[in-house]
Amino acid sequence: MAKPGEIYLVKDVGLGLCTDARPCVVLAVLGNKALVCCLSAQFDCAEDAEVTLLKTDPDFAASGLKKDSYIPAYRELRIPIDALKRTALLGHAVGEFKRKIEALYGAPLI
Repeated sequence: MAKPGEIYLVKDVGLGLCTDARPCVVLAVLGNKALVCCLSAQFDCAEDAEVTLLKTDPDFAASGLKKDSYIPAYRELRIPIDALKRTALLGHAVGEFKRKIEALYGAPLI
């Protein structure tokens, strides 16, 4: 079962015009839904991103991500928990990266 702070590669999650599979951080599990925020690696669209994770950050390896990433214009999405069961667990939000997400979300990832 998915847990807050886990990062999954989720298919069919729209972010702007892009519908490619993308990494998503689980913020909370609410019954049969997961509250997630998407990550993007398109820094040319980042503008004033509050939460970034770069390859040079000490928390990068735990994330399972392959590229520098950020949380675009913050928007929570509710997706079926089954969508996470059919996809790959990449890693976990830890350390300063986790703290930044918690500050943006306004609640601990527990």
